[in-house]
Amino acid sequence: NSGVDYLILDGLIIDADNLADSALIVENGASHIRFQNGQLRNGRLSTAYVENSNNIEILTSTIENTQSFPIIQIQGTAQNAVIQGNTIRNSTASNAILVGSNASNPSIKKNFVSNAGGSAEASIDVSADGADVINNMLWGCYAGLRWRSGSDNAEIYNNTIYGYHYRDWE
Repeated sequence: NSGVDYLILDGLIIDADNLADSALIVENGASHIRFQNGQLRNGRLSTAYVENSNNIEILTSTIENTQSFPIIQIQGTAQNAVIQGNTIRNSTASNAILVGSNASNPSIKKNFVSNAGGSAEASIDVSADGADVINNMLWGCYAGLRWRSGSDNAEIYNNTIYGYHYRDWE
């Protein structure tokens, strides 16, 4: 968290089943943190939560089972977050990935997303400027992609949306 820079977490399994919080929390100005080749599960809030931190990467991992918030949530002034090559699944109440309006330049690429969105949310919901959402597979979710006003300079292409329950673009 605060003051932590240049940290690689490789091959860890973090299960938040008995906690009242997230499995991974990066906040308060941390930078250059990488979680890779691991598993994050059972967040009571978001399973992975990033706020006010830069250059955070979640790579080639399984992130699953969130009870009431997005599986991965990027908020505050987070810049240059990378969510790539992951399997993201099982959020019966909210989004798979939510990027807030004060964040910038998130990169969301080559993820497989399933069973997310509950009964009213898009799988990937972005309000940030400079977002890249490329080559993701969204399967069996409530809805596909949602772009909100204020998300300028986005690159969105080659995403596959299949088996959705309501709508695929808003």
